[in-house]
Amino acid sequence: MFLENIVNLIVESGAVPALVRHLQAPQLPEELVTGPRAYEDEVEKGSAFTLGLLAIKPEHQQLIVDAGALPHRVALLKRHKDGQSSRAINGAIREAADAII
Repeated sequence: MFLENIVNLIVESGAVPALVRHLQAPQLPEELVTGPRAYEDEVEKGSAFTLGLLAIKPEHQQLIVDAGALPHRVALLKRHKDGQSSRAINGAIREAADAII
């Protein structure tokens, strides 16, 4: 009951739209991309993981879908399929698969 109350408070505070925005790495101009995307991957992974934790109730799941999370999660799956694999993306893939099911 306590955990459910905390999750409700987080969802009611507007966390879902903020997390969904961070499921997609910011688009940077090519000249600004100088190294690996480690931090962006971690932000995407953390956002996907947190959304998974918030999705304990059907109404939260629907809110996450309505906020547009699925296309971003599918994009993570496609990126992995294209060979851009990392530990962060592998975790996000599990989250994306859970959301789609």
